[in-house]
Amino acid sequence: MNKKNSNTIYIIETHSGTVPAKFIKLLTGYKFSHVMLSLDNKFDKMYTFGRRTVQNPFNSGFIVESTDGEFYSKFNDTKCIIYELKIGKKKYKMLKKLIRKYEKNPKKYNYDIIGLCLRIFKITIRRKNQHVCTSFVAEIINQSKIYNFNKPVEHVKPIDFELIPNKKVYYTGRLVDCPINSVN
Repeated sequence: MNKKNSNTIYIIETHSGTVPAKFIKLLTGYKFSHVMLSLDNKFDKMYTFGRRTVQNPFNSGFIVESTDGEFYSKFNDTKCIIYELKIGKKKYKMLKKLIRKYEKNPKKYNYDIIGLCLRIFKITIRRKNQHVCTSFVAEIINQSKIYNFNKPVEHVKPIDFELIPNKKVYYTGRLVDCPINSVN
């Protein structure tokens, strides 16, 4: 895909070492516990579901994180892998449209704590306007026709993002040390 007809998006997987992150890592058996999506390599807007305040992991839902935001300033040893993926202009436009829906009314969308806990027992349910980070990123990737995980988004785990073809590793290491670019 040539640069003129494509855009690059970034899938960011992290592990912060917080108690909720450790719980998720234990649940999935994977080295990363959180997934975000960025539309550029400035990483000042990483879309996901997570805690709305650093102090309270139970006050959570749709959020826009930043590498230099309050959370990663406090948990500055957060490990990550960032994948870059080139997608067509049409898919990129659809992705932006889907994200805008969440941005317009972020308080409407909450973190699916009950759904996360039910996954321990291999029970998944679809709860309106609720996601965990993986189901959110998987859903907008599915709906944009970027990649089909071939399973309900509630079953997608952080490791499943490794299966997306044609992605490249952009960066691995501490998230706060990630090289930031002003041009995509």
